[in-house]
Amino acid sequence: MHLRRFIENNPYNDKAKKRLIEIGSIEDLEWLHNRYPFNEKIKEGLIQKSNAHALRRFIKNNPYNGKAKKRLIEIGSIEDLEWLHNRYPFNEEIKEGLIQKSNAHALRRFIENNPYNGKAKKRLIEIGSIEDLEWLHNRYPFNEKIKDAIISYEPNKKVIPLKIQNKSLSKNFDVFICHASEDKESFVKPLAKALKEAGVKVWYDDFVLEWGDSLRGSIDKGLVNSRYGIVIFSKAFLNKKKTWTKHELDGLFAEEIKGKRVILPIWHDISRDDLLEYSPSFADRLAKTSDSIDDIVNDVKNLLGKE
Repeated sequence: MHLRRFIENNPYNDKAKKRLIEIGSIEDLEWLHNRYPFNEKIKEGLIQKSNAHALRRFIKNNPYNGKAKKRLIEIGSIEDLEWLHNRYPFNEEIKEGLIQKSNAHALRRFIENNPYNGKAKKRLIEIGSIEDLEWLHNRYPFNEKIKDAIISYEPNKKVIPLKIQNKSLSKNFDVFICHASEDKESFVKPLAKALKEAGVKVWYDDFVLEWGDSLRGSIDKGLVNSRYGIVIFSKAFLNKKKTWTKHELDGLFAEEIKGKRVILPIWHDISRDDLLEYSPSFADRLAKTSDSIDDIVNDVKNLLGKE
């Protein structure tokens, strides 16, 4: 970018730095921060623009920055908050954020490492299945609240996430697009553009999968802000499988809202055999192909009830 060249030649020009903070990408602000590591305005700009992946990089290099931790608590996935908790195990704000965002599986992991945390137990009682409650009871056989929860358990109870209870969660987008970075130019950008032109609210820039990223974390975070998630399965996408655990793969579609599909898979230049080798559960899922963007857009519009 021309502003970066300008700043290199005019390192004390604050107007140029301010402008780059306003219009620059995450990469631009990281570049700026590396040049001026003690500039607080640059730090704040970087924190506000960063996605979870960039925030984790920032926190590694700025371990005492409370604003970055707070921001990651706000926008991060369960995996991001577990990462944060592992780094700062005694930070109560992080603990509370993790408890609020966690599903039952993550809460059980948390309780195993924090056996005296009453808030985590209370939350698991609220959202857990009967198996989760029995697991709790085996660990805390004399806890009366756990006993009462098992006795009064209703199999078909509806659980409202804490964020909805607090009225801080809204679906700001119709769809998010989760994809490998290698497919951005060839397919994802044209698809996102076509969807936007058709009146679909699309969020996809924060859901590029780089090497080492968590598929489950990206899906979880995306669905917080969107009604549906489009996942682009391609050779590049499948080649990243070594970074994902079996739990993530098996649990991807299991996390969908009961009785309603929210994950919309698209096969991009791959065959069913490619997916069968990768994961039978993925191959069995009905999917669209990337042959016709117009068909995909029309199907999405129909799903959303748009004319």
